Amino acid sequence: MSSVFSMSVLHQGKKLYVQIRGGFDGSSARQLLSILIQYVDRVPSIVINTDGVDDVDVFGLNLLRYSLEIMGASANNLKFIGNHASVFQSAMNLKPYMTYCSIMDHDSDPSF
Repeated sequence: MSSVFSMSVLHQGKKLYVQIRGGFDGSSARQLLSILIQYVDRVPSIVINTDGVDDVDVFGLNLLRYSLEIMGASANNLKFIGNHASVFQSAMNLKPYMTYCSIMDHDSDPSF
């Protein structure tokens, strides 16, 4: 059984940071998409931290991928980091980003 999904969102200048926690399924994909749709055209960099994800359902990944394609989200502005980043990146066919340092300004530190 998946744990309850939750998110923390921090908008700093030209970047949006989203920390996701719990089980990621179709319902959580829709919750994440409801946030992303508000920002995908407004910020050049969206960072989704997957460290708090317990498990990932294939349906949730597929729903996220197809919806992002329809929204026109680009791999240039969407980056997954954290323990489950490779799972999300593989599903989205995105280039891996392994650490905050590769995507953040050295003086920025989002607090969730």
